[in-house]
Amino acid sequence: MYDVLSKSASNEFSPAWKQLTKELKIEYLLGDNLADGLRGIFERNQITPSVALDEVKEMNDALTKLKQSIDKLIESLEALEIGKEELEPGECEIAVLIP
Repeated sequence: MYDVLSKSASNEFSPAWKQLTKELKIEYLLGDNLADGLRGIFERNQITPSVALDEVKEMNDALTKLKQSIDKLIESLEALEIGKEELEPGECEIAVLIP
């Protein structure tokens, strides 16, 4: 599991995308951050597996809620016929994050 999370695309997000996940309060549910969170749960609760289970269930509930929200967002964008832009080779997008 940790190996899979270490290869997550979210680990390679640009600084702007990482900032966005932080603002959305979902950074702890992605890639290496998720692996670190799970590792911490198991390290803190070696003697009390039931507490670890409760914490993992909380994290699972948060992941489920995030997935459902993203699915609804995609469905809404499709209903509004808002598609994604495919960049041609040599093209790029630039984003500026102003605090």
